[in-house]
Amino acid sequence: MTFSQRLKYLRKEKDIYQKELAQNIGVSRSTITLYESGSRKPNLETLEKLADYFGVSIDYLLGKSNEREVIESKELLYFDDPEVVDICEQLKTRKDLKIIFNECKDLKPATIKQIINIIRTFKQNKG
Repeated sequence: MTFSQRLKYLRKEKDIYQKELAQNIGVSRSTITLYESGSRKPNLETLEKLADYFGVSIDYLLGKSNEREVIESKELLYFDDPEVVDICEQLKTRKDLKIIFNECKDLKPATIKQIINIIRTFKQNKG
């Protein structure tokens, strides 16, 4: 199966309209139509949203695997720490935090400590 066929299959299996799927992943209905017709392919972020929405792996969604790999529980991905769950959810929905994380993840601990101090200074001056 191709991506377009797999997407349409999963949507129909879930018994939802294109409009509902589009609203749930943050794209237009016409974008879903283009995906299902094979005229357009989603970017990685949208692929991740689709895979999460349907509870399947990206490889399954792309037709590269027939193993659905249904994710039973998001908590398994984030361990049992509610703070980690909250941070991960915010990184998925807030582009600004995602940018900060991506820019900082390869920095040395001392540099990150300096950045934290700068952020704390901003917070103090605001309040």
